[in-house]
Amino acid sequence: MPLIEGGYIILSRKLIESEIWKKPPLYLKIWIYILTTAQHKQYKGLKRGQLTTSIPEIIEACSWYSGYRKIKPTKDQIYQIIEWLRKPCGSNDESNDGSNTGATMITTTRATQSMVINVVNYSVYQDSKNYGSNDGSNDGHATGATTDTLREQRQPNNINKNVKNDKKKEKKKELVPDRHPSPSGEVASMGGNLGIELECTIGNPIPKGMSVEEYERRKAEARL
Repeated sequence: MPLIEGGYIILSRKLIESEIWKKPPLYLKIWIYILTTAQHKQYKGLKRGQLTTSIPEIIEACSWYSGYRKIKPTKDQIYQIIEWLRKPCGSNDESNDGSNTGATMITTTRATQSMVINVVNYSVYQDSKNYGSNDGSNDGHATGATTDTLREQRQPNNINKNVKNDKKKEKKKELVPDRHPSPSGEVASMGGNLGIELECTIGNPIPKGMSVEEYERRKAEARL
């Protein structure tokens, strides 16, 4: 697999527990912009975790589209968010673990038509050695059960249901007698009691070789 160009940054899973996660989406978008554009090593006078930018650059980089309409954040919004990121408050810390109470997320320095932003503790959060193992389960998935495992667990229940349904069908078959309907149901029933083979033709219920008188006599005996 080819390498992904542009490098990468590390985001702590604790980010979703931090105060910035509770803020409007533009706060997080600007914070991600700062992290992704900060230098990962010293370059042209900038130290690791620093970047040179400006309010117009941030506005352009953090714009978004609604259909074909481009929406840009205002200068006031950018200033407000930058100020919030500079605010000395432990709850602003990305990890939200309380270890940096009173620290800020960024510091800023004015430059000619721009400003230098320094990400506080950049080297701490962008070093994988400072994070715990990823082997642990997330969101309560401690069992590690896969979709196939879950299907196998459900399968016996389905089989038992099918067996129960088959037994019910067989029981119904036992309770319902096997009937062979004929055009003359009454005569066929009587004939079965008398052991006489009937000719099941419409309009002629009298067995072959039997006179009408004999048929009526046997019919009367069958009713007794």
